[in-house]
Amino acid sequence: MIERRARRSGKSLNRTIIEALEASLLNRPKKKERRVYQDLDWMVGSWTKGEADEFDRALAEQRTIDPELWKRPGCCSIPLRTRRFVAPTLRS
Repeated sequence: MIERRARRSGKSLNRTIIEALEASLLNRPKKKERRVYQDLDWMVGSWTKGEADEFDRALAEQRTIDPELWKRPGCCSIPLRTRRFVAPTLRS
């Protein structure tokens, strides 16, 4: 746990241990660490209005339910508790 904290903060193991001891012995509040996330924040606000509208239209199209798909025999007409998963076979 201490090694992970040291890696995350970019500090040496010794420095991390000393800071943990100081914080617990001196009961002083720790500085809040700035978290760096590996997500898509960099993309927020980068689309034009047209690109955002196009994306929304594509999502709306994908979210449309086709009632005919639910009527096909063998698709979803079998009660869930009787379905069995069959793993696909690998072809060589």
